[in-house]
Amino acid sequence: MGYTANIVTLFDRWLGKYPAKSVLEFGDQIMCFPRTWKGNGKPTRDFYWKPRSITDYRSIDINGRHGAEVHDVNKPFDLGRTWELVTNGGFSEHLQNQPVVLENMRKHASHYVAHLVPTFWFWHEYMMYWFYGPKFFQRYARLINAPILEMEILNLYKPNRDLVCVLLDVRDGKSHPPPVFPWRFLRKAGELITLEQIL
Repeated sequence: MGYTANIVTLFDRWLGKYPAKSVLEFGDQIMCFPRTWKGNGKPTRDFYWKPRSITDYRSIDINGRHGAEVHDVNKPFDLGRTWELVTNGGFSEHLQNQPVVLENMRKHASHYVAHLVPTFWFWHEYMMYWFYGPKFFQRYARLINAPILEMEILNLYKPNRDLVCVLLDVRDGKSHPPPVFPWRFLRKAGELITLEQIL
C-alpha cells in the first residue's frame, strides 16, 4: 500500500503522541501523492521516515522491491531483534496464514504495532484474501493482551475505500500467540456482508 496524504497525517498524529525511534515496515511501502510531487512512487523510507529523523528503518516483503528484505511472512521467522514501531500498511490482507502473519509482526515490536488494513468488500479487485473491522481488532487485542491506543476508520481516495487503523501497545514484553484465533471476526474476500457485521 502507498502512503496517501491522510495516512501521513494519521501517522504524524500518532507519532506525536507515541514517539518511536526505530521502524520495521511489513510491505514495500511507497508514497502515493500527486504525480507532480518528486516523492510520488518513491519508498517511504526516504520520503516519510528519514525526514522525521528515523534512520533505524527496515522493510520486508516477499517481492523484494524498494529495498525490502525478502521473507515469506506466511511462515514464522525471526530477525533477531525488535523495533519500537512495526507497521502493517495494507499488507496482511494479501496473505493466507493470518495467525502467523500477525504474530510475526507482534513479536518484532518492542512498543507498538500499527495496522492500516481494508475493511468491507468493495476492495475486492485488489487481490485480497481478508477484510478487517474494529470487532476483529478488539477481540485480537484482548487475546494478545495488547491495549488499543488508537482506532479509527480512514477513507482513502475513493468512496468505500476505507481502512481500519489500529495502534496496539505491545510493551508488556511477553509472547502472546492467541490461544484461539478470532477467525469469525475476519471476512473473506468476495463475501457479501453488512457494515454492522464488522464495525
